[in-house]
Amino acid sequence: MFSKYLTVFFISMVPLVELRGAIPVGIAAGLCPAAAYTVSVLGNLVPVPFILLLIRRIFDWMRHTRTFGPLIEKLERRAHLKGMSDEELKNYFWQLAQQVVDPLLELGQKNTSPAIERSVLLRMGFSSLEAKPMVEQAIAHNLISHGVGNVVYRLSKATGMSIRDAGVALSRGELWDQAEKLF
Repeated sequence: MFSKYLTVFFISMVPLVELRGAIPVGIAAGLCPAAAYTVSVLGNLVPVPFILLLIRRIFDWMRHTRTFGPLIEKLERRAHLKGMSDEELKNYFWQLAQQVVDPLLELGQKNTSPAIERSVLLRMGFSSLEAKPMVEQAIAHNLISHGVGNVVYRLSKATGMSIRDAGVALSRGELWDQAEKLF
């Protein structure tokens, strides 16, 4: 009779089987339902202190395995996010978005080309004869990384001129010192 109780006790300690497997096994073995339930609950409680005390070590060990590593990372990310307020989640989202966007902006600033800058100026309504000297002057004044269209736009806002007038002045070689001061 004692072996039936031990069997139910140990079955209830097994993850996933736990009470839903131990109680039916106990009843099938001839234990009364109340006894099967009581022994199952006690057996189910035995691993809890060990899990609470050792979960960090268990996760550290599992993290280095190929099978459980991704699962542990996912569980820890979910637990980290679950404890955040709405404001903290919002700030965390924008922090992650900035981490994604900043390298793209840096890539665009460092890898722009005169052809791209000329095409931007053409889309802004300047002729190719006006765009070419503006791009050459932007290179000479080390402003190409800021975007020539951006230089024209900021200069027009700073001087109160229209975008067209600011661009034409830049294509004639004027106002470049003032444009440099904006950056």
